[in-house]
Amino acid sequence: MTKSLFTLAIGISFIAPVLAQELAPLEEAQRGARKVTDVLGTPTDAPFSITVDVTKPQAIKSGPVGLLVIPDKQLTSATLAGLGPNITPIGQLWTLNVSLGKEGEPVPNDQLRFLSVNDGERDLQVQLYYLGATKGADGKMDLVIYGKGKEPLLKLPIIDAKTAGTQLFPIEISGHKDDDKTGTLSLKLTGNYTTDLTVKRPAE
Repeated sequence: MTKSLFTLAIGISFIAPVLAQELAPLEEAQRGARKVTDVLGTPTDAPFSITVDVTKPQAIKSGPVGLLVIPDKQLTSATLAGLGPNITPIGQLWTLNVSLGKEGEPVPNDQLRFLSVNDGERDLQVQLYYLGATKGADGKMDLVIYGKGKEPLLKLPIIDAKTAGTQLFPIEISGHKDDDKTGTLSLKLTGNYTTDLTVKRPAE
């Protein structure tokens, strides 16, 4: 039987009093990445072209909420160092039972890209966010996040934060709980940069 889309129940739990992070095994994250990208195909309304690397996804798991990030195949430190004003693809973020937050509230459902994925037992409604990056004339880098439309949902600063040692995945994720409805998802990009996203219980 096909395992659950995120067997793993990847993500940040808003039920447990303490966030119990657990990095999903790579094989499970790869199965989830292949599943969602097979269902997605090549949509004609994507905000930009992207070719994801389903061999290098990463996920964290804890409870019923799921988060899975799949990097673009071209994402490297050199790619980020060479950013300009145009959108450079970074990857895809897939979520289950959680939405990104904006101005203290979950992003409204009518702005989100939903896909139905069958896990072998039931249909799951997952959200897809396209991740891109730009650099302005002032030299500042931004993560640009798209949902359903052609206009970005969010633009968040990318911080230069070189880490010791080698980062194994182009995008590595971690998270913590802020309150019963809110968490913070941190993305480490190629070992040189980081950015934080707010996640919220989805809108009813």
